Amino acid sequence: MHHHYHHIISHPFHFHFIHAVYIVFFVLVLLVISFYLGRSAQRRSSRRKLSLSKHYFVGLNYLLNEQPDKAVDVFIRMLDVDSETLETHVAIGSLFRRRGEVERAIRIHQNLISKPNLSRAMRIQALIELGHDYLHAGLYDRAERLYLEAIDMGGKVAAPCIKPLLTIYQHEKEWVKAIQYAQLLQAQLKEPMNTIIAHYYCELIGASFLQLTDTKFKEYLALALAADPKCVRVSLIEGEWYMRHNDFKTAIKAYKRVKDQDADYISETVEPLATCYEKLHDETGLHDYLYQYLNESPRLNLILTITDKLQLWHGDKVAADFIVEHLRKQPSIQGLQRLTELYIKQTNAEDQQRWQVLQSLIQDFLRDKMRYQCGHCGFTSKTLDWLCPGCRHWGTIKPQLI
Repeated sequence: MHHHYHHIISHPFHFHFIHAVYIVFFVLVLLVISFYLGRSAQRRSSRRKLSLSKHYFVGLNYLLNEQPDKAVDVFIRMLDVDSETLETHVAIGSLFRRRGEVERAIRIHQNLISKPNLSRAMRIQALIELGHDYLHAGLYDRAERLYLEAIDMGGKVAAPCIKPLLTIYQHEKEWVKAIQYAQLLQAQLKEPMNTIIAHYYCELIGASFLQLTDTKFKEYLALALAADPKCVRVSLIEGEWYMRHNDFKTAIKAYKRVKDQDADYISETVEPLATCYEKLHDETGLHDYLYQYLNESPRLNLILTITDKLQLWHGDKVAADFIVEHLRKQPSIQGLQRLTELYIKQTNAEDQQRWQVLQSLIQDFLRDKMRYQCGHCGFTSKTLDWLCPGCRHWGTIKPQLI
């Protein structure tokens, strides 16, 4: 894709074609503006009409000659801001913003706000547009102030402010405010936000995990589960909390809930669950749990964990026989690596050397292998990120079989 894009921008014909499309888009917009101004001019003096027409063609000439700054100056001078010309200012500024020319969009929209004769509705619209400019430029503090000012002037939360504010609070990790606006977005615009709200509560817990009181933790946990009972992350956090507090029975209940929420994440629960059973000295419970899950969902982590326990309980040969049986059904590089470790222990010095060469090759392969992948955009990672860095979706990255 990158090579294709480079080919387009490096080919003069394609470059000028794309540039021409932008210019034509501007011309079409300005033709609409001209028509609109022409209708308004019927009610004004002929002198005013001629003046507008002159400025219009001067501005258009600057655009066609790739002098956008001069064009901006002309458009600012040619338009008195009133209810008839406000949309024109907004449209021109938005076009610049969409083209990535944020500084020019800011100049257009700042000019709007500087006008003393704006009505309240017009000023609110101007504030929101300038807020969009600053957000696009990454100036989150300035954008937030403008959106909140627009809300204060309107007396209620304007719909165009909700999503941008949610973006800002998520970026700034202000999770309480993020929850508030996510709930508002769901209530006003009917967008399903429960999954995201649950993750926000998890972020809120994680931000002060070691300092939270038991009461506050349970409150956040209940709110997260109420938002999304299928949120695996909530169960993993609950399991970790109770393990830290040596309540291993409650931790086991939390981890076991994952199977019914999303079985793809069972691999994330195997090691902590095994630890919980061992802390309770419940070898029978661990055995039953491992084989029950193995029958229901033969995941790689389960196979590897059972291999480890069989080695501990019954020795290398039993463990090796078990993993060979499952490798035939479910081949995996990690399983092969574990098998080579077991064979190295059982063979003579000459064979050990051969197995160690294979083991080294497998380790080199796994060292750079990504263990998690986003089901939405395909982004891969070595760690479990709950917010995908690629597509910015929550809860779409899952463990993958290696």
